[in-house]
Amino acid sequence: MGGCSSKTQQSDIGGRVESTERGEVDQTAAGGRLHESELGDQGKSDGTGELVPRAKGDEPPAEGKKQPDSVQQVQEKLLDGTKEPNALENQQQDMPVMPQKLSKERLELQLGQRQEQSANDASPEKPPEEIQQEVPKEPDQRAPEEPKAVDSGTPMDVGQQADRDCQNDEESTFPSTGEEVMKPNWGAKSRAEAELHLGTQAHLALFWDELSEPERIALMAQFDSIDLADAKRAFDLSALPEPGDGREGGVYRDMERLQGIDDEHYAVRKNLNEEMLANYWHRGLEAIADGKVGVIVLAGGQATRLGAVHPKGTLSLGLEGFSGTDSLLSIQGARIARLQRLAASAFPDSKPVIQWLVMTSKATERDTVEHLKEIVPECGLDENQVVIFSQNDFPCFDMDGNLILATKSSIAMAPDGNGGLYTALAPYLGRMRARGVQYLHVYCVDNVLCRVADPYFIGFCIEKEADCAAKVVEKVDPHEAVGVICRESGKVKVVEYSEITKEIAERRDERGRLVLRAGNIANHFFTIEFLEHVCKAENRLNFHRAIKKIPCVGDDGQIVKPEKPNGVKLEQFVFDVFEYSNNFYVWEVCREEEFSPLKNAESVGKDCMSTCRRDLSRENRRWLQCIGASVEGEGHVFIHPFRSYAGEGLEEYSDSHISTPTAIN
Repeated sequence: MGGCSSKTQQSDIGGRVESTERGEVDQTAAGGRLHESELGDQGKSDGTGELVPRAKGDEPPAEGKKQPDSVQQVQEKLLDGTKEPNALENQQQDMPVMPQKLSKERLELQLGQRQEQSANDASPEKPPEEIQQEVPKEPDQRAPEEPKAVDSGTPMDVGQQADRDCQNDEESTFPSTGEEVMKPNWGAKSRAEAELHLGTQAHLALFWDELSEPERIALMAQFDSIDLADAKRAFDLSALPEPGDGREGGVYRDMERLQGIDDEHYAVRKNLNEEMLANYWHRGLEAIADGKVGVIVLAGGQATRLGAVHPKGTLSLGLEGFSGTDSLLSIQGARIARLQRLAASAFPDSKPVIQWLVMTSKATERDTVEHLKEIVPECGLDENQVVIFSQNDFPCFDMDGNLILATKSSIAMAPDGNGGLYTALAPYLGRMRARGVQYLHVYCVDNVLCRVADPYFIGFCIEKEADCAAKVVEKVDPHEAVGVICRESGKVKVVEYSEITKEIAERRDERGRLVLRAGNIANHFFTIEFLEHVCKAENRLNFHRAIKKIPCVGDDGQIVKPEKPNGVKLEQFVFDVFEYSNNFYVWEVCREEEFSPLKNAESVGKDCMSTCRRDLSRENRRWLQCIGASVEGEGHVFIHPFRSYAGEGLEEYSDSHISTPTAIN
């Protein structure tokens, strides 16, 4: 096989190698270009049937109020000398953003985005199936434009307009300036012309003469969608150490620089008394009853280590006797439904709704959307409470910082890290606020034991007035391959196990615990105010390098699956916003009760399907034993989340003898 078609590769690179275990999430995200499509229909309501006030700028003009000049009128006045030279500029600034020109395929995906409102109003609604078009996303790192409001007439939101709750039902479009940008017909261009356009990335045209006209057009369209200067800048900066971060050769060596989270901001759930726990549970349920809680699941990971064809969140876990779908997403949806019922029971006058935001990627969107269509009704959830949006892709690089050909006619791209959540989420915060959401729980899809919207955790954070918090497990082995949450020169951050010396990793406090023991499990709490701050464009996160095996096309035109790392993926991390927190807290839970991730193939024997089933069964067995049930045999025990969220509601089984295997549905 030939080498990958890129410029000459080098064996070493200046940036640090990011561990695949960082943050315990095999998942990547950023950007801001959304799959603007829609499965949902709230019209101009907030999902409850009540109309939402118009957004600022949508109000109809007051009677008798002088209307602003049209562009044509302004131009005429400029010619007549009746308007100041900057008036046209000012006039245009007050106008809505011109809708972007989109390809036919992207339009079919973007059911929520429109080019012409009148055409949409007159045409029949497009069926939800059309969202399945697979379209390359643009790795634009600028702040996303405010999406225009549109009603697609379908129930569940898929990358739909963020502020549709405050939409203008008489939105106008402004006239064309008459200037049309003529795009070259790359299908008819020569290789020399293509190489000239590609500039420093001329190697992308290596197979130009073998490509069909549509393939040539697709390749150049993908290249033009990449902000090459921005991508190269991100690549170069990722190789540099962060200024003043205190690392030597990528490793912290100063013991005083890294400190654990102080006890005042570190709570261990198992050490709290029942009265305190009951108070946190009550406060968390009350927030759910009031509609103040939303959850965000990070479901964009490519699951390369798992070796599965479909996204890990959609895979059957093989829970014998389990009623209905037994995927990770289905279990999480059932837990949301159970919490809503518990909140309604505790607060009878309420109508609890937990907003469920699902972040996918190009690699996972198609299957995830189809799966959610199936499980959302099965879980008894309202389709209007589910919003699906997509993280961006970012180009992959060879070791010299050049783009890589994935095929003869396409550029290698990859999701750009779970920290891209913030850019992708930004357009949706207005909608969440309009629906009354004040607190958001962010978690990774791969944890079978994740207590989604955990009332204990939510209530604790509300009680402490935390703006940002993390649920962790205690790290007991100093050399366990897991990142730890700590303070570095006073700032909260996650430090990877490979970034600290043996001496720092093994340091213990006066009680014999590891100083750096807060094991990160990608399970976080944020207030909406905190998210609004970190989602601002000026707070954009830095990229980290991950040296990866990137499939590519060789010089002979054959696909190469490298046996060793051959390139760089740039990623942002969801926890890099911790340093912005003014009141950060840690909530430590028992690993065996709340953390069992699905990351690896069965052959690894760890963090795989069988260990997920084992750990879920052990936790469900423990629930029964806690109420006095006698569980006989070594078979599995599965309790459907519809029956119990965290061990409650099982009183009928107290003092019972239960033979295994068994499933309680």
